[in-house]
Amino acid sequence: MADAAAYQIWPPVALGMPLLAGLGITASLGDPIALPVRTSRDVATVLIVAFAFWNGSALWLMARHRTALLPGGSTRMILDRGPFGVSRNPLYLGLIAFDV
Repeated sequence: MADAAAYQIWPPVALGMPLLAGLGITASLGDPIALPVRTSRDVATVLIVAFAFWNGSALWLMARHRTALLPGGSTRMILDRGPFGVSRNPLYLGLIAFDV
């Protein structure tokens, strides 16, 4: 018995496919809510910086403790500091927040 969950679909794909579908629908039908370009850029910048910090710190912590970076890898240590103190799966939480 392996020390890892059996995933039916890789979570980044499960999050990425709806994102790509949304981008395709927006490209063909237009934005459902029109924001000024400056506001859109400001919001996008804040989300990108927050995503980079959140996921970057989670990845750094995982690499520092030599635990599996990809789903399905063996667990060497349960992390409970940094982003892991807020969420059991901070990388997925970061992807979900970034997709919004």
